[in-house]
Amino acid sequence: MISLKSSVTTATAAAFNASDLGFRRKPLLQTQRSLCLPAHALRTERKPTLSMLKPLHLSSVSSFQPLKPKKSLTKCEAYEADRSEPIEPKEVAAAEAKSEAAKKLKIGLYFATWWALNVVFNIYNKKVLNAYPYPWLTSTLSLACGSLMMLISWATGIAETPKTDIEFWKTLFPVAVAHTIGHVAATVSMSKVAVSFTHIIKSGEPAFSVLVSRFLLGETFPVPVYLSLLPIIGGCALAAVTELNFNMIGFMGAMISNLAFVFRNIFSKRGMKGKSVSGMNYYACLSMLSLLILTPFAIAVEGPQMWAAGWQTAMSQIGPQFIWWVVAQSVFYHLYNQVSYMSLDQISPLTFSIGNTMKRISVIVSSIIIFHTPVQPVNALGAAIAILGTFLYSQFLLDDKEDTCIPLPTFLFPKDNVNVSSSHLEDLRIEECPSLRCLPSIDQLSATLTSLKILHCSTLTTLSSTGHLPVALKHLSIYSCSELTAIVPKGQLPKTLEILEIGYREKLESIVEEFHNNKALFCIEIRGCDNLKSLPEGLETLSSLRSLEVTFCGGFASFPKGGFPDSNLTVWLQGCKKLESLPSGTHSLSTFQEVAIIDCPNMSLSEEGLPTKLAQLIISGLKQYKPLMKWGLHNLTSLTYLSISGNPDGESFQEEDLTITLPRTLTSLWIQEFRKLKYLPFKDFEDLHSLEYLTMDDCRELTFLPSLPSSLLQLCISRCPLLKEACKRDKGREWFKIADIPYTMSMRFNYVQLCRCSDFGSSVNYYACLSMLSLLILTPFAIAVEGPQMWAAGWQTAMSQIGPQFIWWVVAQSVFYHLYNQVSYMSLDQISPLTFSIGNTMKRISVIVSSIIIFRTPVQPVNALGAAIAILGTFLYSQIQLRWGDSRADYKTES
Repeated sequence: MISLKSSVTTATAAAFNASDLGFRRKPLLQTQRSLCLPAHALRTERKPTLSMLKPLHLSSVSSFQPLKPKKSLTKCEAYEADRSEPIEPKEVAAAEAKSEAAKKLKIGLYFATWWALNVVFNIYNKKVLNAYPYPWLTSTLSLACGSLMMLISWATGIAETPKTDIEFWKTLFPVAVAHTIGHVAATVSMSKVAVSFTHIIKSGEPAFSVLVSRFLLGETFPVPVYLSLLPIIGGCALAAVTELNFNMIGFMGAMISNLAFVFRNIFSKRGMKGKSVSGMNYYACLSMLSLLILTPFAIAVEGPQMWAAGWQTAMSQIGPQFIWWVVAQSVFYHLYNQVSYMSLDQISPLTFSIGNTMKRISVIVSSIIIFHTPVQPVNALGAAIAILGTFLYSQFLLDDKEDTCIPLPTFLFPKDNVNVSSSHLEDLRIEECPSLRCLPSIDQLSATLTSLKILHCSTLTTLSSTGHLPVALKHLSIYSCSELTAIVPKGQLPKTLEILEIGYREKLESIVEEFHNNKALFCIEIRGCDNLKSLPEGLETLSSLRSLEVTFCGGFASFPKGGFPDSNLTVWLQGCKKLESLPSGTHSLSTFQEVAIIDCPNMSLSEEGLPTKLAQLIISGLKQYKPLMKWGLHNLTSLTYLSISGNPDGESFQEEDLTITLPRTLTSLWIQEFRKLKYLPFKDFEDLHSLEYLTMDDCRELTFLPSLPSSLLQLCISRCPLLKEACKRDKGREWFKIADIPYTMSMRFNYVQLCRCSDFGSSVNYYACLSMLSLLILTPFAIAVEGPQMWAAGWQTAMSQIGPQFIWWVVAQSVFYHLYNQVSYMSLDQISPLTFSIGNTMKRISVIVSSIIIFRTPVQPVNALGAAIAILGTFLYSQIQLRWGDSRADYKTES
């Protein structure tokens, strides 16, 4: 995907990277990435003037609220979509003054209500748990009460009933699972420890968020974000070790709640893009689904008998007032969550993060006052450090995402005293503007605008009221604008357009009527547009088109009659369930380069076949392979890469297909997910003298190998248990066929899923991430095994015996531990495994000898001999493993 970032003295826009939107990274077709690099990605610097604003980034805008720009900006005012003349300055000033006052009042009410409801909930929740220690039932009652309240609201018309479908609930399910786990874990935590302690530990959620996003999603963050985790982790650890009433279950409950809510946010962000459900209804649906998930587990863990006994005890001790406590905690739980979700529709993420930090402080302070929780100064310091770190994290994260934010009710347009023709705006990005409905007269904004990116504008219905886009536009990206049905319904795309990216627009039915004189267009990517049935006519006229991707468009059924252009094209089709064929005439194209057809089950390749000059072919998830095999893959006389993956519900290669001949030009072959395949159905396989790489994955009944060509350099076998057994070194029936291959391996996991240090940027960063995750894992166990009391007593003893020098010893061992490990990981980037094993053996010898000398350790000759033999054995093991391989993994290298 393209990632653009321009830097000038007046303003800087955050880099646009479509991988943040969930785009997959293709294992092949690498040449396509360079083809999609626009010519304007590298721009020459100009001297800044007052009229230059390059680029402009508009983000998270929903009102007229004025914000102070971080850098110097050209003054712009609002321009309404339904007007043809600019707004008068007096009218603008009056409208802004009224809107600003109303907005401030509304935000103030939201915050006051949010904090008050949260404080009240935590107080009554703790009272209930003190008298009735059944957190599973308490959590269930909270969700049940909220679900009942919303059902009544929908039935009486107080709240608008959401319009949902089965896909909505499928997408919501993982969110509900994570929400359920987080809710129960937090309630369990508060049943065991003080409310203040639970919220202090829960302030460490950003640390989990960063680590999960980094390790599982591959996201990267700026250095300040990583640094902000230090006070969060340090503050939480300090508060935990100094907690007077520490309880391991309570501590682990808060930690599990943090992790669960991180996954809830990830699932919600990824799965709910483009869903037109309000925050209030979204949380209502989430509560109902979580209630269905939680109820059977609550019955299994605690059960009616325990609940009944506990209820009688609580009623006898508290009286009828206990019923009010239960009702209050249930009602206020739903209300405070509902208000927080509603506020997301009205305020920016920056404002929300500030409010969330203040909410946590208010809960901690109020619970300490009401419950008279004893707090030591060190404990309070740890809480303050952790909360400060959380606040800094949110600021640094938002600073990285939005460089310049300008309020935008509908659209920005220069005032009539500004000469727009002299403006040099080149890059415009608009993100999360729920009030934006139309971009009026966008062709008049700037004659130099080359890049326009619009993301998460849920009410945008049309790009231009005039039907035209900027005349110099080269890059157009539109994602998650759910109400947009067409790009320019009656107009044309600019002649200069080079890159068109469209994603997550469930109502999109057309792009334009036809491609007209768009010969500069070389990259089209369309993703997640279920209502799009075809591409515009004139596709064959795009003589510069190099990359065409249509992915996860469930309603996409056909291509235009003219077919593809003959232009060195790469085509990637994925998740198009209704697509049945490629356009007619595809076989006659002479410059076609690459084709990928993935999870398009109804696709049937015609008897005409594919272009004979095709270089790379990926096919996965078809129901029928016979037409392709009948036509003959050997006709692809330029094919170098072939990947064929099966369909669990489709056919495998049958007996009549066993005359398949592969092209002699093939260098790489992948056979995957044919679970009934017993042997490779290829004729004259040993004659493929160009074949160098062969991979077989998830062919569980595959038992035999054909005679392999002598040119083969690498053989990879994954999830093929019978074949793995047959290929055992010196024992397997098929071993003689692979014995001379320079590099063979059998893996337990898919080859493309193996983790490499290079995925983390460098070995230094890899070890840093490893250390942080290990710290989170180790901390609760260290507290449980040793604990704050033992640490405090031991520290006093050590200080009294050694003095201040002891502090230096602790610091030195901690720093040098990290440094020596960091250097060892860095060396892996520079030296071979053989050299590393030798170095590791010499390191161990040097440590043993130096420690004996420094500490004057008495050593007997037999003891020294045993150490020498053990070290020698370790060294020999590493050499033998590297040279001859591990027989369990069938790993072999040729020296």
